[in-house]
Amino acid sequence: MAIKKNFLASSQDTRRTQQAAGFRLPLSENDYLTTSSRALSQKMFQHAYPANSSEPMTWKRIRGLAKSQLREMRKVQKDETQNFLDIPFLAIDPANAHEHDDAIYAEPVYKDKKIKGYKLFVAISNVAKHVPPDSPIDQAAKSLGFSVYNTLAVKRMLPGPLTNGICSLKAGQARDAVVIEIDIDLRGNVKEFVFHDRRIKVHANPDYQNVDDFLQGGKEHEREGKKHKHKRLDAKTKETLKHLHDAALCLKMAAKTRGELDVPATRFKPIIKRGEIVSYIEEKNDIGRMIVENFMITAGFVTATALIKHYTNYDGTVIHLPLRHHPGLHNEQVIRLATQLEKLGIPTPDYDDWSPKDLADILDAARTKKLGKQVEMLIASEIQSSIQRAHYSGHTATHFGLGLPAYGQVTSPLRRYADLMLQRATLNMLANPTNDPEKHIYPERGWRADEGTIFHLRLQEDKIEAQQKAFDRVQALTWLKKQEFSSYAQQKRAIQDAKNEAAKTGTPVRIEKIKPYTVEARIEYVADDGVIVQLLNCPIREKIRRQDLAPSLQQVIRDQNPKNIAETVGKTVKLTIENFDISEDILSFRDASLPRLAATTAPFMQRALRIA
Repeated sequence: MAIKKNFLASSQDTRRTQQAAGFRLPLSENDYLTTSSRALSQKMFQHAYPANSSEPMTWKRIRGLAKSQLREMRKVQKDETQNFLDIPFLAIDPANAHEHDDAIYAEPVYKDKKIKGYKLFVAISNVAKHVPPDSPIDQAAKSLGFSVYNTLAVKRMLPGPLTNGICSLKAGQARDAVVIEIDIDLRGNVKEFVFHDRRIKVHANPDYQNVDDFLQGGKEHEREGKKHKHKRLDAKTKETLKHLHDAALCLKMAAKTRGELDVPATRFKPIIKRGEIVSYIEEKNDIGRMIVENFMITAGFVTATALIKHYTNYDGTVIHLPLRHHPGLHNEQVIRLATQLEKLGIPTPDYDDWSPKDLADILDAARTKKLGKQVEMLIASEIQSSIQRAHYSGHTATHFGLGLPAYGQVTSPLRRYADLMLQRATLNMLANPTNDPEKHIYPERGWRADEGTIFHLRLQEDKIEAQQKAFDRVQALTWLKKQEFSSYAQQKRAIQDAKNEAAKTGTPVRIEKIKPYTVEARIEYVADDGVIVQLLNCPIREKIRRQDLAPSLQQVIRDQNPKNIAETVGKTVKLTIENFDISEDILSFRDASLPRLAATTAPFMQRALRIA
């Protein structure tokens, strides 16, 4: 601790000037190295979401109203005759989740003693029943638009008594829910569906790790650096998990048939101890996540389909709803992608007519062609960079990436305001099949998405996503900076100990030189002027210039030979840090086999060696 204190005392208090996602973080380098990760996250949230005096009420007052509202609701007697309390729903979420807004269940459908399909149940917490339109809670939720999840902090869209209380689908507790009942065949095609406003009782809350451990035969996995076995699951939970897995595989088959893009993504999970990030582990696509995602996508598809049909006017226009629209590809990026694929010998369709199925076929060709796993990573990276982002739209709901004619996010009304709006529209549809405006249980202003609402949701979504990336990067850079400093300090201590031992014994000792901090990275893409690498120990992806690479890699970049590129992508290289400044977001690497550039590393090296 004394070493860190001396280092901070000798460092300059450089103010952060980088503008990230539309806001400034007036934090110094000292703030990053002295402040705990939890306190840093809170400080960043305060700057990202300053107090707004124009809000109708303070959050303290809103929480008070929520608690009083819940007390009144407990007095209401519920009719349990038409409910789904006996269905053993499972709410599958991350291990650290506190709010459970959806639960799922599946059972096989038999014909002549053979399984002909599955009946799916997707239960979504009925948040609309507890958040009246235009109420103070609703106004505050609409202003935020989304719950914001940082690595160590959360800013919820709705107050805690709702998200962690009566609206959270916890095991053994009866809750109000909107239940979507869906019938599918063995190919995963939706045959029919119906909506219910019911009371449910979740049977269990297994996390993703529990699901994986059970479905993979009790195999041990690494969790936070320790071996972790799944918790005890009762027989009913195990049976339900098997049915959910089988049904999800059917849905996955349908997704592949319609051309849903399956682009692998790299995710890192921070390991937190005492409010500090101590390490990162790379997450894989697990079975539990696959099950939940396929059920949620199917629920979003059938809900969007039903709402569009119900709210279509006589002139063919659709009342504005906050559905999701994924436009597809940029023309310039398609041309660049097609050019790269042709060099690799993979056939491509016409530039102006690429469907989701075409892109899925390209990925399959890359995986089956004898070019190795490296080419699959290259093609996946190119396709992922070529696709535009999905966004909210009040006019169209086609989703290119999912290959669906209509789609809406409906399963998270606790953390997305658009989901809450669609839930109100769904409840209106149930209570008013004829779409008579006078019979709506929720006024149009509570669920109709005009241009202003769509613009606000898009703006908030872009802002929060950019801020989240900025938060994650700052935390990753801070962790990497500490690792670098710790490496130099440990080496200097070892040298000093060797000198002290030599002075005591009078025996000459060979003193090793200080070695630069080295990291391992995976090459993910070969460009014309360098390579893009992903660090293996933290979520940092950077581009390395050609002149900072080994001669063999420089030759691959110059030649641009498809075979050599295919062999290069996916390889692991050792790198040294050349220039590192958190306050200016500067980070550059150099191949460890090349000599160091003393001009860029001398200031920090001298300071580190002096204080260590």
